Amino acid sequence: MDAAQYQEFIFGMLFLERASDQFDEVRERFIDRQLALGRSRSEAEKIA
Repeated sequence: MDAAQYQEFIFGMLFLERASDQFDEVRERFIDRQLALGRSRSEAEKIA
């Protein structure tokens, strides 16, 4: 694998990592809002 192919691979992996981190943050905020509305943790996670 030459450097150009490696660079594309790494940038793709970094993008996916960032997208995953953002998803987790938004999901946790959504779960917190559901908990504030009185739902149980399992209900909130199921809805999320």
